[in-house]
Amino acid sequence: MCRLQKLAWYQLIVLVLWILIMAVSAAAIYYFELNGELITIPLLLGIFIRFDRAFFPLRPGKVEYDERDAAILQKSLNIAYKIFMYTFFFGLLIACFVIGPRTMIQASIFVIIILAGAILIRLAWSIAVIVQYGISSKEDVTKIAAQ
Repeated sequence: MCRLQKLAWYQLIVLVLWILIMAVSAAAIYYFELNGELITIPLLLGIFIRFDRAFFPLRPGKVEYDERDAAILQKSLNIAYKIFMYTFFFGLLIACFVIGPRTMIQASIFVIIILAGAILIRLAWSIAVIVQYGISSKEDVTKIAAQ
C-alpha cells in the first residue's frame, strides 16, 4: 500500500469517527439541554486529521510517488473540489430559498456550509483515492492475467 493510499484511509477513518462523535455530542447536548458551547470540545478533535503527515512521513531517498500516483492525486483533487463547489452553491441556494430572497443569511449558516464543504472535500478526496487505487489494481491484475 503506497503512502497516498495510507493517507486516504487514515483521513477516511478519522473523519468518519469525528462525524460520529460530533453527532453523538450534538444529540446529547440537545437531549439533555446542555450549554451549546460544549460542542467545541468534540469539535477540537478534528485536529487529528492534520496528524497524517506525522504518521506517514516522507522518507528521504525513497520514491513515494510515480506517474500513476500523481494522476490519481490530480483526479481525486478535481473530484473533491467539484463536489465542494456544488455543495457550496446548492447549500447557499437552499438557504436562500428557505430563508427567503429578501432576508439575509445568518453568518452562522454560512460558516456551517463552509465547514460542511471542508469536511466533504476531505471525505470525497479519500474515497476518490481509495476507489481509483482499487480500479487501477484490478486493471493491473487483468492485464497481467491476459499476458
